[in-house]
Amino acid sequence: MRAWIEIGHGEDVQDLPTRADAEITWLVRGAGPRPVDAISGARLPDGRPYAWIAGEAAEVRTLRRHLVAAGPEGRGFDRRRVTFTGYWRRGATEEDLLAELLTVGAVSS
Repeated sequence: MRAWIEIGHGEDVQDLPTRADAEITWLVRGAGPRPVDAISGARLPDGRPYAWIAGEAAEVRTLRRHLVAAGPEGRGFDRRRVTFTGYWRRGATEEDLLAELLTVGAVSS
């Protein structure tokens, strides 16, 4: 298993005890490669891959597109084997997101 975890500061690196045979790579935002760049150059385990992605919405979209794209620009993962969620959007406040949800909910009704 491979895990890439993006953090805001190098001091945020911590020990993550696990029983899994896991290789964890810490990515310090602004001090190294973006997650998609780190993963695009990484060797992934053999077998039928599965990915779980969570984080900032634009980064999650970019990474998912990379994983499911075929050919030299992607990894060719089966779309059904990639679970993803964008928890926030850069530049949007909680109030912005709540207002957006209320607007979408009103239009859907």
